[in-house]
Amino acid sequence: MEADLARYHHIDLVDLYRGRLSLRKVHVLVTHLPHDSDLAKALHNDTPVFGLTDFLLADLWVLLAKANFQDMPDRHPWLDTPAAAPKGKRERMLERQRRYAKPTDSSEG
Repeated sequence: MEADLARYHHIDLVDLYRGRLSLRKVHVLVTHLPHDSDLAKALHNDTPVFGLTDFLLADLWVLLAKANFQDMPDRHPWLDTPAAAPKGKRERMLERQRRYAKPTDSSEG
């Protein structure tokens, strides 16, 4: 995260402790990091995260393929991977809750 803040926003994370940077600003900057940032790659286990440009290029590929060949698929194969579908805030929150949920001990009771 620190490297991404330095790379994309030219901000030193140490400024947070010096009082020159607020937690709110760090949250806003991290929330709006591009999809190819190191933080996004780490959160998605290095699976490709597609941005708007990638989806548009995939759509163009499908259109050109259909124009040139009759037996081409309706969708680009990349779009069928689980990492390609962008998740909503609610889905991400539920996934985070499942990941950090404490296991229940079935012997208590």
